[in-house]
Order: sequence, then C-alpha cells, then structure tokens
Amino acid sequence: MAFNRSRWILCTVLLSGCTSFNQSDDGDSERVLLGKTFTVTLPALEEGRTPLVGKPNIVRFLDVQRDSPRGMDTFNFKAIGVGETDIRVPLTVSSAEDSKQFVLTISVVLGGSPY
Repeated sequence: MAFNRSRWILCTVLLSGCTSFNQSDDGDSERVLLGKTFTVTLPALEEGRTPLVGKPNIVRFLDVQRDSPRGMDTFNFKAIGVGETDIRVPLTVSSAEDSKQFVLTISVVLGGSPY
C-alpha cells in the first residue's frame, strides 16, 4: 500500500508543476495538460521578441521574463484549448525569411501522461 501511495503523490506533484522546455526541445512535439502553464527558456537576444503561436485558441502566450545575469529569456504560456499548435520564437534578430527560429509543437490533452 505504501508503494501505491508514494506513486500517487509523485504523480500528483508532476501533474501540478509547471512544465519547462528549452533550446534542446527545438523541433520536438510535446504534450501538455489542458489548463496547465508551461515555459520555454532560450538564450536572450539584445532586442525583445514575441513568440508566434499558430493557434492562440489552444495555447496563449502570457509574458516573457528576462534573466540578464544568466542571459536567458523565459517565455510563459498556458494551455487553454484541446488540440495541436506550433510555437515559433526567433533565435536571431533578422527580418530575412530564412532567419533561425525555435519551433515547438504542443499537443494539449485532457489527460494521459503529460510532461
């Protein structure tokens, strides 16, 4: 019985926490539970940038926090609808169409094994 209780507690902690992604997740597809917040942390650029969410009715961009000493930007999002969408964040300051972007596909689900 202690094993099941420990497992339940661990599962509850994992489901209640904020999910985090970073540059190593570029090009990946990830699952997030409906209603949960999650972050994407990337190296900061001198100029500010705003991520592009393909379907804002599935994932909402909330804000960005800059950690200047570490040189990182943390983009905060919330899963607000079931479905799949891409998040794109510029990795370079360039207006050219071939500028590099971080791309993450998010599948928002009602249940299952989210990250």
